[in-house]
Amino acid sequence: MKVIEYLKREGVKATVKKIGEKITLKPGADSRKTLFLVCSDFKESRRDQFPGYAFARLAEDDLDAFDEFNFFQHIKGCDYVGRADDGAVICIFEKTICAYACFEMNKVKRIHGTGQFELASDEAWIGPCYVAKEHRGRGLNGELIRTASAMAASRGARRLFTSINGANFASQASFEKAGFETFAIYDGKSKSIVATDSARFGIFENKVMIKEGTERIAL
Repeated sequence: MKVIEYLKREGVKATVKKIGEKITLKPGADSRKTLFLVCSDFKESRRDQFPGYAFARLAEDDLDAFDEFNFFQHIKGCDYVGRADDGAVICIFEKTICAYACFEMNKVKRIHGTGQFELASDEAWIGPCYVAKEHRGRGLNGELIRTASAMAASRGARRLFTSINGANFASQASFEKAGFETFAIYDGKSKSIVATDSARFGIFENKVMIKEGTERIAL
């Protein structure tokens, strides 16, 4: 089912490429791993570098277009409109939504296939993010991350978190350029979580609620 949905949205060429990547992953890549990242050094927006593109907060008038464009089945546009702790940034090109990034605050964030993450009132979760294939390679994802981060900061967020699939190098690069750093990696195969930054992990360890029986390892 996931392959069919991906095929409909991304096309044959992108789907074949995706399957090929999963069969022959790049060195260091592992789709069974989940990277946890944190950011407290927010980067400034660079919207002037994206002529022709407009960035705006998702509003009620955008919901039909957003839900038609939306790639992730586990979210809906209405979840990010008119709420004090949640929101989304949309990117518009020629009056059409071509990308988005969501953020959530002050809750226990469910992480698909991994577990949960506890957010305090001054913390935000950035994601999911999605950019239409014909608009990729321009840096839009990074700008959406920066804009969503700024929106969360305007609501009181002082620290940002996200998680990324271990095989998604493009998303990892976008978040790192936006100021995020990896502090732990969850391995779904060995059921262990490894602290790549012991100091940070010591602070955030209790926020990561992974499946029962997970071994915690500090490097």
